[in-house]
Amino acid sequence: IYDGTAPSISKVDLVRNDSSTAKTLIIGKTLKFNVYVTESSYISSGAKVSFKIGSASKTASCGTSTSKLVNSFSCTYTIASGDSGNISSVSMSGANNIKDKYGNAMASTASGFTFNNSNSYTVDGVKPTISKVESINGIYSSASNIQVQVTFSENLSAGSGYSAPTMKVKFGEGSEKTCRFDSAVEKSMLYTCTPSTSDQGALKFVGLSGGSGITDAAGNALEAAGQSMSNTITDPSV
Repeated sequence: IYDGTAPSISKVDLVRNDSSTAKTLIIGKTLKFNVYVTESSYISSGAKVSFKIGSASKTASCGTSTSKLVNSFSCTYTIASGDSGNISSVSMSGANNIKDKYGNAMASTASGFTFNNSNSYTVDGVKPTISKVESINGIYSSASNIQVQVTFSENLSAGSGYSAPTMKVKFGEGSEKTCRFDSAVEKSMLYTCTPSTSDQGALKFVGLSGGSGITDAAGNALEAAGQSMSNTITDPSV
């Protein structure tokens, strides 16, 4: 028997690698590409699905089957921080690692097959970040309450039992003080900071820390730690 025909890819289906029905995948979730071949094949290490998320090129690593012929196999990619956009430009790289039982291999790159994203999955791997910190009540004196508003890059959602991040500020070069969380609306969180009679100098934002149960609309968690914007508060003096 002579068989000089190499296998080819008939279609690739995009699915989630979990039980969620959400159409937007967030950081840490996994895209799964189910790849179907035209004849039973062995899959060696090196086969990858190449694709784009937005305009950024990505690759999904494929499982291997070197001792058993298969008609399909899966390749996975885990959403990373910063990934964002629609999924497109799907092709197979390292396709020469796909061979039929007679040893006929695909060309190194395969494209032109049907790509099925019937659930219209998109990716949002962008975490909320601080865009602005400002004081909102103007004139200050010792022991008066100063309201400070933190505005984020996108709307936030608080789950049941959430805890707000802790805000730290200082006056001039004095010691750090903890402000009281008051409320949260859409993109903003409002805190109250109370100087003591010994405080003096410009109000400076040190940063946020902690907090839990707060996400953006897609579900990416707000990670307040490390988000500092020193000297971004309107300069009141006390």
